[in-house]
Amino acid sequence: MPSETKGHGSLANHGHGHKPGQEHEPSSNRKQVKGHAVTPKAKKTKPQDKKDKKDDEPSSTYNGEAAVMHANNETIIVPCESRDPEDEGHHGSEAREDDVGGRREEIRESPREKREYKRSSVTPSNFNVREFNSNMGEFIRTLDDPRYSQVDLDYPVDDLVSVVGMVTKSVNDYRMHTSDTQDQLEHLRDTMRNIRENLHFSVTRQAMDLRTDETNQTQEERDLHAKLAHLNAALAQANADVTEALRLATETQSTAVKANLAAEKAKEETRRIQEEIEKREKAEQKRKEEESRRNEEQRRQKEEQERRLQEETKRKEEEWKRREAQQGDKSSHTFDSWTPIEYEHVNEHGETEVTCIARGQPGSVDKHSFQCHVASEKEALVTYLPNEELISNVVDLTSPSGEEELKSPVYVAIPHVLTRTSAQSREAVVKAMVEGEWRDLPTRDVTFDSHKDIKFAQAEVRHLTTLIVMSRFKRDYVTLAPNKSHKLTSSFDQRITLTLDKDTLTKKEHFLLQVQPVDTATVQEYRAREPSGKGLLTSSSIVYTQWETTSFKKQIQITLPCPPNPAKAKKMALARKLKEEKMKQPIKPQVNIEDQQRENKREKKVVQEYNEAETSPAKVTKWYMGEYGNTDDDETDKLHLVYMQAGRWALEPAVTFKQLKVDVLGFSLDYPVERFMVLRTRTTVTDDVVLNIVTGLNDSLGKRFVEAVIRQKTDNPFEVALQVTPVSRLDTVVKHLAQRGFESGPAPSHVLCLHEGDLIEVGFSGNIECSDEVPETLIYKSNVPTVAFFTVREENRFRQKDHDVYSGLVSLTRKFMATPQKGRKGQDDTEQREWRREQLCTLQVNIPKYHIEPNTEPLRAPVHAVEAQGPIDKDLLMDIADQLGDEWKKVAHHLGVHRARVQAIVRNVTVGERPGREAKYEMLVTWIKSAAKALDKVSVLSAALVNSDRYDLAETVKERGREFNGYRQGHMTAVN
Repeated sequence: MPSETKGHGSLANHGHGHKPGQEHEPSSNRKQVKGHAVTPKAKKTKPQDKKDKKDDEPSSTYNGEAAVMHANNETIIVPCESRDPEDEGHHGSEAREDDVGGRREEIRESPREKREYKRSSVTPSNFNVREFNSNMGEFIRTLDDPRYSQVDLDYPVDDLVSVVGMVTKSVNDYRMHTSDTQDQLEHLRDTMRNIRENLHFSVTRQAMDLRTDETNQTQEERDLHAKLAHLNAALAQANADVTEALRLATETQSTAVKANLAAEKAKEETRRIQEEIEKREKAEQKRKEEESRRNEEQRRQKEEQERRLQEETKRKEEEWKRREAQQGDKSSHTFDSWTPIEYEHVNEHGETEVTCIARGQPGSVDKHSFQCHVASEKEALVTYLPNEELISNVVDLTSPSGEEELKSPVYVAIPHVLTRTSAQSREAVVKAMVEGEWRDLPTRDVTFDSHKDIKFAQAEVRHLTTLIVMSRFKRDYVTLAPNKSHKLTSSFDQRITLTLDKDTLTKKEHFLLQVQPVDTATVQEYRAREPSGKGLLTSSSIVYTQWETTSFKKQIQITLPCPPNPAKAKKMALARKLKEEKMKQPIKPQVNIEDQQRENKREKKVVQEYNEAETSPAKVTKWYMGEYGNTDDDETDKLHLVYMQAGRWALEPAVTFKQLKVDVLGFSLDYPVERFMVLRTRTTVTDDVVLNIVTGLNDSLGKRFVEAVIRQKTDNPFEVALQVTPVSRLDTVVKHLAQRGFESGPAPSHVLCLHEGDLIEVGFSGNIECSDEVPETLIYKSNVPTVAFFTVREENRFRQKDHDVYSGLVSLTRKFMATPQKGRKGQDDTEQREWRREQLCTLQVNIPKYHIEPNTEPLRAPVHAVEAQGPIDKDLLMDIADQLGDEWKKVAHHLGVHRARVQAIVRNVTVGERPGREAKYEMLVTWIKSAAKALDKVSVLSAALVNSDRYDLAETVKERGREFNGYRQGHMTAVN
């Protein structure tokens, strides 16, 4: 069978007009180009054929910038791309063989930005395979360029679409050419089959004719057989070539289909790349627009922030000046001469109280200018800042016309309940609801001659809104200059001072000072409640500071009072007492010299110990018993300076304390802090324990220890008063409720822990329910009574039949906002607050049943004693029933009366509201009716009475039996 190369050459010869019988040139003269066999150009060719041949052959030229291809009136300009030096050396000159003329041409590639293809229409008749292969090679080199493999914003989409379109067109032309070639090959094979059959038939017929002539048969037959064999071989070779050509045509068509699919895929990829580039361009444009908008927004926010900062600085400057002037200003003002306008309301007890007093410019404000009434806290949405307490009602100012703007300012004075003791460390401030939040108003304490026993807080109001009065720790506002020295003194305690030298600050400073007192009672209560506070001896007040600067150039000097060690305080008190007693003695009596010397030595010893305790440093006593080694007589202690920065307590180790006075310490501070305090502890307390102590003590200052009290009205137990009050005011609250008629009720609850402004939910359980509207939640306030009045009733009258009263429970639940713990490092630390509930206590409430109509007594047959002819008769049973007490049930037991019968007797007598004697009598009648006639009833009854310790009644029964027996015996004698 011929090889692939030979078959390919045969196909080429037939395709170029060679006759079937023409001899083939040796295979050695053929040139292989890219794996295909190509027949060299024929030796004898006409000039016109040469010219046509030359027109069909592809040729290429190079002009230094692009390779130009010409074929079949077709011009292809392939611009060369820029290449690396290595690629340029590899692809710079590439030799190509010419399939027709056998010549080679070098096609060089050089940089160019654009490719241009000019084509004419191609049909299967004028299709050139060599031209197709050359174009495919150029397409491959074009698409291998890095410019098409790297996708960026400068991707040549238009060039790629053009190249892919021409590739698709070339592949379609090639597919049409292969389909036409395959049809011609099929037709050629059928024609050759017919020729072979005709030849075979003709030779066979001639052979049969020659057999008749045996003389010439052999030679002619031999020639015919030789020709037939040669023809058969030629036909077989042609058939093999045709079959091979068909196979190659099929493979070529399959390749064309794959190439077409690849072209379609490339076109789809081109479309996707173009969409991706457009998407990236849109995203980039959107990002730029977003970035521009964000920059503009940031610029606008920055300008707004700077403007607000300037306004805030200006407002703060004016506020500081006003507050500094107000601190020492006690002069009268114009509004003091204006006529006050009083507004009143009726409280829940039916008493008339002052709501507020308003003063305005004469002629511009009267009582009808606006209305004033007390609003509930839930409607006003009162919020509490740390260390704030509500000390007034919530006053709502409204206008009949609906206008909120006042024509002229009005000074509104609201009564409050700030006590004299609290006023030493606290101040009253009026707050107004402005744009959904509570804001402080400039406040003054005023009094009125018509209400000398009531304290008022006055503020200037320009808009009708909701007002409240809060108490907070006193604040001192000071403006500090950097080029001056300052000494700041707290208005709460003159011993608390801050001294700043000149040039301590870098710029003008608006300073705020606030002091939270920590008294000895609070420390003792904390030690009693918290085991970790056993090592705490005394504590100073907590000093709050608000600085604008973040550093000091120089140290500031601070003086802070801190109570001394209790053991030292006892010795100081003893020495002071001895000194006072010595000064009080006017004349010294005659004493023994030895006693006098002994007394002088004792006094000297006490004074010496006191002086040593004041001057010498504390000595650390080594104990081997841990905390049990610390006693109240231990005079050794340790001082700690603790401060809060960024919401965390910290300990300052490098601090030196100076004992300026017995209860005053001096030290220096290197940098601004939010708050600070000094703790005096035992020497065995470590730094970690100190931080735990200060954290617990600070938390305990915000806690309120209260008790819940329920009282019922004496003349109407269904009316109930519920009040939550501090432990220290419990007795006062109980007396106050008793004066209003609420005297009875359960015992107060155990001590509860609340915070200012906590919500308390009220619930009912058991056989008790509320018959009217009771507030679902109460808001705890330390200074304003937290009280609720409501009416209760039984939930089901058929429950608790065996009880004399209906009983139920009133439960109190604390509702508060809790902040969950922060996540781990790297997680979102956003605090998400949520509502939580905590059960506080339950109190039992009992209401009587007398309001329920009693059940009628069940109808029953009357109980009569059996008329017996014996000593036990009706009169004796009634007499015994009258004299029996609570032991009658014991007598019934000894008489054999069933327990269920006794309970039924008691129930019938109770429902019928009959006297207790009838129950005893009915029990005795029940026994005697069930007793046998032959039973010695006197012996049985007397024995039951003796076992129940009623010997007197037993003797009465026996006497009655003896009398009856004597009477019976005399009667029998008379009859006989």
